[in-house]
Amino acid sequence: MHDKPTRMTDRPTIHDRFVNRRRLLQTAGAGFGGLALQHLLGQEGGLRAATPRNPLAARPAHFPARAKSVIFIFAYGGPSHVDMLDYKPALEKWHGKSIPVFNKEDAFNTTTKDTAMKSPYKFRRHGESGIAVSELLPHISTCVDRMCVINSMHCESNNHAPATFQMNTGFILSGRPSMGSWLSWGLGSLNPDMPAYAVMVSGQFLPSGGSSCWSSGFLPSQHQGVRLMKGKEPIL
Repeated sequence: MHDKPTRMTDRPTIHDRFVNRRRLLQTAGAGFGGLALQHLLGQEGGLRAATPRNPLAARPAHFPARAKSVIFIFAYGGPSHVDMLDYKPALEKWHGKSIPVFNKEDAFNTTTKDTAMKSPYKFRRHGESGIAVSELLPHISTCVDRMCVINSMHCESNNHAPATFQMNTGFILSGRPSMGSWLSWGLGSLNPDMPAYAVMVSGQFLPSGGSSCWSSGFLPSQHQGVRLMKGKEPIL
């Protein structure tokens, strides 16, 4: 026994006009409610095989992790490194003299002078490591043996925006994923209700390059840094 074929001219029955919860989720908003139902059922394990994996779920590391957390502070516009932890004794030799390797083509304007200037602060070596620390950092000088100070880093550009890009992404051109985005992509997050990568900006101005400094680049957009704002609504 076969059902009667449905024709385009057939009038809808009472059953067709009846809307239950399942039909509402399938049809309302072009079926958008069905996506929410799929997500909820997936969290409870009802659709484990059909539900896509949470892209921000925590992933196991390649090696056992010893660090519990990482705080990355990019002190844009902060004190000069030669006044804090990067002692340059050669600047005392060349203080007030013309720098031999100075190239005017690398300067921002024609008024830039080629005169060297030593740090106005005194340096002393501390701890068993003998790290040179400025008098500006009396508290840090008491725990230098617990720190790793790298003074060999350099930048490929003396322009602000490309320099900030290289500091945060490793490249002087924008469009690359930032370090926080790579960590979010590689390690995930233990908290599904909070951004995996949050950004806090000190003051009212963004660093040169703006939000490109915490961009996800060519990685999926969920690994983009989320800037926390001041006020009652920290997330836009």
